[in-house]
Amino acid sequence: PFLLCLLMLKTIGQQSTFEYDVLRNNKVIGHTVVTGIKTTGKVTYKVSAEINVSFIKDFKAISEEETVFENGVMVSSLFSRSLNGEVKGKRNTRLIDSVYQIVEDGKKSLHNLGKINLNISGLYLNEPLNTNRIYSDNHRQWLKLTKIKSHSYRLDLPDGNYTLYHFENGICARIDIYQTFFNARLVLNNKNQARINIPISSSY
Repeated sequence: PFLLCLLMLKTIGQQSTFEYDVLRNNKVIGHTVVTGIKTTGKVTYKVSAEINVSFIKDFKAISEEETVFENGVMVSSLFSRSLNGEVKGKRNTRLIDSVYQIVEDGKKSLHNLGKINLNISGLYLNEPLNTNRIYSDNHRQWLKLTKIKSHSYRLDLPDGNYTLYHFENGICARIDIYQTFFNARLVLNNKNQARINIPISSSY
């Protein structure tokens, strides 16, 4: 029975799920759920977010992401976003030989991005100790990452906006989003679980 349990654990792998409240002006406007699944040589990150905002009229934004790393390298990612039920972006990225193929709105393009070892989805569950850049599936490019103090990092976006990531015990505990017309904060609401779980690394 003991060997059988070990075999089952190896097959199922390690899974961690964390939930974030999305706040604006100290009011909860949505939620983000992040799941990391680790099996031998493979790590999968899933990020689901839903935000409801009233600004002249009501807006409901939903995004879904799924990223797969094999042996520390991103081999595929799916990214989709909708606003009030209308799809605003859908992107499929896949590693083919040494380049990434991006399919968006039915159009294929090849991008020489090097080997992607960490993207924004993985940033939730991995403190970026050994890198100064992160790949963004949304922007289709590498973004500058700067350490501003112990366990806190600034991610600069192409449009001049930026995001701050704050880590506790290797897990992202808070995210501060600064945009021209929209500021928000994500706060991890199951810290006790986060302290118990071992961070899932993509071996970057």
